[in-house]
Amino acid sequence: MSLCARLEHIYRLYHTREWVIKRKDPEVFLLDVPGGNSLETAGMILSYLAYGNTSAISGAVDKIWKYVKPALADISIPLSFPEGFSWKYRFSRLSHLILLVDRIHQVQKKFGSLEECFRYAWQKENSLQFALSFLRKQMGEDIPFLADPLKGGACKRWMLFLRWMRRNDGIVDRGEWKIPPLNALLVPLDTHLFSLGRRWGWIKRKSADWRAAEEFTRYLSKCDPEDPLRYEF
Repeated sequence: MSLCARLEHIYRLYHTREWVIKRKDPEVFLLDVPGGNSLETAGMILSYLAYGNTSAISGAVDKIWKYVKPALADISIPLSFPEGFSWKYRFSRLSHLILLVDRIHQVQKKFGSLEECFRYAWQKENSLQFALSFLRKQMGEDIPFLADPLKGGACKRWMLFLRWMRRNDGIVDRGEWKIPPLNALLVPLDTHLFSLGRRWGWIKRKSADWRAAEEFTRYLSKCDPEDPLRYEF
């Protein structure tokens, strides 16, 4: 069986809502979020927290999600928590999330949506790094742990956000964005994927950076040139 046939077989077996729910993927929280600005805000929160074990991420998100929902429904409603409520997830704190959502809402008010902010920059450069860096700058450069893509890191969490916003297969991914082109997306490269890529010979670089993510994505594009992230889930 060829590599592409094998990937397609795995895709058909496991790319289901049931599997996402079973493995406690954080993406499960997006399944029932309304579209538009609500989906953007939810996607940013989930991608911002997407480091570490997936079940730990989902457990941390589950504890705060009922407080997050009002801020998803209306960009005029700030994210807030009950007095005395305590929460943290590794390096992330409630104050970080409150600041993040406030800045997301500011950009949505200014541009109409995060997509329109991204589009404004994309039309200037046709560059993921430039457009994401512009979006980050509009949100403010004081948000802790929000990487600047122009610095060359793999930016796994930004890539997750873009995947969730852009891809829509009617199964799990339900993004509404019309840009960038699907074949411009890069895999959300973490240490696990980087290790696999090196072992399989898909990645030649010695560091898990932006160019390593490009190398990994190029191999996936051999099986689906129009939508290489179809096989990354």
